[in-house]
Amino acid sequence: GDSRALLARASASPNPATQAMQRETLRLVALSVDHAPALREEKERIEACGGTVTRETDALTGDQGPFRVWRKDRQGPGLAMSRSIGDLNAHRIGVSHAPDVKEFKVDASARMILLASDG
Repeated sequence: GDSRALLARASASPNPATQAMQRETLRLVALSVDHAPALREEKERIEACGGTVTRETDALTGDQGPFRVWRKDRQGPGLAMSRSIGDLNAHRIGVSHAPDVKEFKVDASARMILLASDG
């Protein structure tokens, strides 16, 4: 779903005029990637399990919505994510509950880890 993990790393650089260290700044490093239905690996898994990934177009405005996961008969579930915990209907058509697990080295420059989710 729409969750993020970010690492804030500190960096300080010398002031060219004085060679004194400047104030510390933070640089964000993405630790995660959204599991969106449009990603090649996600779409391939869904389609191999009998699901389909499509976007709908608004008939009035022509605007396209997000990519969604559907059964081939388009009777549901219409999820805009390719990973979900506990959605048995969606699991039958390739939506996965399995997380991606990654390891990152955290050194002395790490100042914080930010974990965020919209639900």
